Amino acid sequence: MKRSLMLSATLLFIFFSPLLDAQKRYYKGNTHTHCYPWSGDIRDSSYTAEAVVSQYSARRYDFIVFTNHGTWFDASGLSTPEMTVISGSEVGISGKGRWGHFSAVGLDAKLSGAGLTHQQLIDSIVAHGAIAFVNHPRFSMIPLTAVHVLDSMTSNLRHMEVWNGATAKEPPPNDISVWDSVLSTGRLMYGISCDDSHRSGHQGKAWIMVYASSNRQSDLLAAIRNGDFYATNGIVMDSISTSAQQVFVKSSNGDRIRFIGDGGKDLLSLEGGEGSYAIKGNEVYVRAEVSNASGQRAWIQPVIVERSGK
Repeated sequence: MKRSLMLSATLLFIFFSPLLDAQKRYYKGNTHTHCYPWSGDIRDSSYTAEAVVSQYSARRYDFIVFTNHGTWFDASGLSTPEMTVISGSEVGISGKGRWGHFSAVGLDAKLSGAGLTHQQLIDSIVAHGAIAFVNHPRFSMIPLTAVHVLDSMTSNLRHMEVWNGATAKEPPPNDISVWDSVLSTGRLMYGISCDDSHRSGHQGKAWIMVYASSNRQSDLLAAIRNGDFYATNGIVMDSISTSAQQVFVKSSNGDRIRFIGDGGKDLLSLEGGEGSYAIKGNEVYVRAEVSNASGQRAWIQPVIVERSGK
């Protein structure tokens, strides 16, 4: 689904311009979190939901989402004024040549993917008021490709994990390559980075920074739905803005900026923590990626460019 450049630019400019809305700020969160006994692959009985909340609180997270495998529990009672705990689930599909894990963020009841197609599961997630994420697309019994996303996940899906702390070291092609392939068709897809934490020590590998009015669940989910966040595994963004003419980014700890377009190719690469890209109008999409010598990166949400005459 295409979004006009002017509309995207306006939304992003408002989102990343604190002077326009002094009540909004960034909230740090993990959208892919497991705990004992709700995820059957966790054997450490001390890794309870309460312990997980405590560990993320110590790292000054503002919210987390519990996404245990194939199950659900009401996690809202674990919230504190400082940290919001959101209920969710990681729902899987297997069999009949289909495979994949999807997070249901903000889910209100248990869901099963048994016997469903990818699209049917996504629609079921959305019908329960949750946001559907496709998780670690390349880490699967049947690795998901852009073709799977485009052909069998045609609607109600705008979020994809592009960096997962549990699977990032898998051999290429990586999840970002799937993201770029989808974007190259002109379809808007927001990039997510997360821990996918299954035990102590897995926290703090990657997160998203959500620009919202508060850390109430409703405000956080609304901002995530709208793409009002950036993904990171350590890079801090000070400013991100777009207009019909350019994309601008500034980071306090980044030292290299890549502006990326069709097919994941570099449109412009700059040294330093601040830079801009002048949009020519013949791109399908433009996204920015900021990095540093320590290997940290931030992934800025893409702008889909609506070309004149289309």
